Amino acid sequence: MLYRSSGIRDRLGFGPKLTALFMGSWHGPNIEAVQWLSDNISGNESFQILLIGSVCEHPSFKTLPSNIIKLGLLPEYEKTAIMRAVDIALNPIISGSGTNLKVLEYVSAGVPVLSTSFGNRGFPFIHGESILIAELEQFKIELLEMSRKIDTHFLNIIAKNAYGHIANFDWQKIAHSLTIKIS
Repeated sequence: MLYRSSGIRDRLGFGPKLTALFMGSWHGPNIEAVQWLSDNISGNESFQILLIGSVCEHPSFKTLPSNIIKLGLLPEYEKTAIMRAVDIALNPIISGSGTNLKVLEYVSAGVPVLSTSFGNRGFPFIHGESILIAELEQFKIELLEMSRKIDTHFLNIIAKNAYGHIANFDWQKIAHSLTIKIS
């Protein structure tokens, strides 16, 4: 499974710089995450962060640093294209309840994830094997290190391992196994 499509990246004009994605609804923990990204990752032109979802409409984010690009709500096919073109998905979540479904969406699309340990709660992902974990104090450092040399081979391994953990959550597989048990 290759998560990154250079053809899509080229058509979208991403170029060689690290391109990260944050996806979220207008919800407290997501608003906090975007605010943190804006306050702490601003102005670094060695990478860009794409924002998807209704969080983009929050009044606090009318203007953002030049390396943070709001895409807003997207149709599914556009969101899929973006996820095939980014280098990494971000989950700098530090509050809230339950699991972060955005992580499942990132992983099911084959995108490697950089998350806080809080954002990884409820998942079987292991740092350095199926996810990258950094607390907020280290998040910027991780992004800067990745932007210096994008290791697509390593990120592909992370994405593939993460996908292996969630493959059993596929509704078609669940339905098939239930059909066998019922028959």
